[in-house]
Amino acid sequence: MPTIVTPSAEREAFVHRMFGAGIRGIAEQAGAFDGLGLPEPTIEPWQERPTMSMEFIPALKKGRIEVQPDIARFDGHAVEFTDGSRVEADVIVYATGYTLSFPFLSEEVLGCDATELALYRYIAHADHDDLFFVGCQRVTCSMWPLAEQQSLWIARLLTGEFALPDASERRRSARSLAHSDPVLCSLYADELRCDTGRS
Repeated sequence: MPTIVTPSAEREAFVHRMFGAGIRGIAEQAGAFDGLGLPEPTIEPWQERPTMSMEFIPALKKGRIEVQPDIARFDGHAVEFTDGSRVEADVIVYATGYTLSFPFLSEEVLGCDATELALYRYIAHADHDDLFFVGCQRVTCSMWPLAEQQSLWIARLLTGEFALPDASERRRSARSLAHSDPVLCSLYADELRCDTGRS
């Protein structure tokens, strides 16, 4: 069987289409978004990491979880939603994610605010040959196997198995940590292995 090699952008687009079709199929089997009272997504399935839960959809169907619109404001213990409805709340869990920050590195070293940082292969700084980051990019899978691949990439770089491109090429190829789509894990890991000649 011949090996078919395609440019990484084409492979990524193909995986996006397949991933999107798979997620939409799962959503339709579960009762689609409107049937469960969930808002229709405004992004494509690969633009955020999916949250996996075996209990969430059954709990929705049994009425153990109620879906509400966005919060408009708080009034004491009452929460008012954007549709004008209100509920009394015993506890509010405000879970919005996190802000990318490296307080131990000055903006002068980073060359920008941390939220605007772009790295070569999501690892190497464009201007500093000895500044690397592990596990900072958005992913569609578990972070730990990819962090291991990134660590191996750095180790092989530091032991001379391969060399970084020059700073201008790193800047040209740099990818934003905060504003890129989550990486497609298998393709990204393959990209790292190819760099080191271990694909």
